[in-house]
Amino acid sequence: YINVVFAALRAVAEYRQDEERVRGLNIDFFRRLDQMTSMDELRQTLIQLIEDLAHGVQQAQNGSKRRVVEVALQYIRDHYSEPISLSDVAEAVYMNPSYFCKIFKNETGESFTKSLMKYRVQKAVELLQDPRLKIYEVAERVGYNDVQYFTKIFKSVAGVVPTYYRDKVK
Repeated sequence: YINVVFAALRAVAEYRQDEERVRGLNIDFFRRLDQMTSMDELRQTLIQLIEDLAHGVQQAQNGSKRRVVEVALQYIRDHYSEPISLSDVAEAVYMNPSYFCKIFKNETGESFTKSLMKYRVQKAVELLQDPRLKIYEVAERVGYNDVQYFTKIFKSVAGVVPTYYRDKVK
């Protein structure tokens, strides 16, 4: 049983498991194990220990994924006016682009590309409040050099083209 407990502790250390779970594995825990009178009791205790630790490791991984997505969303907020690719953001969070894409979609419910488009359109809506700005200037300020492509993206997200939005919706 000592080998099982130490293997579990190594797994916890590998995922930087929260200290509360590790603190429960003190000398009293090992004394209780030594005082057990049946193999079934020992087996049940070890199964419960491993289930608790596995749950903790899973929570740590999920927290790590959430942090990655938060960093990626901040990257979008900071760089939306620049050309941004999935590879740029994946590199910023030190991940493989395809794995990052999967994590991002699982955590946010939408693709990285869709999220970037929505944020840029949100910023474009704010800029369209200024009647002095031309549509192509708004497009450039939110990261689109091609005004026709910007118009297409804007319509797909907002439901109307930028000029209609400026004239009728606001």
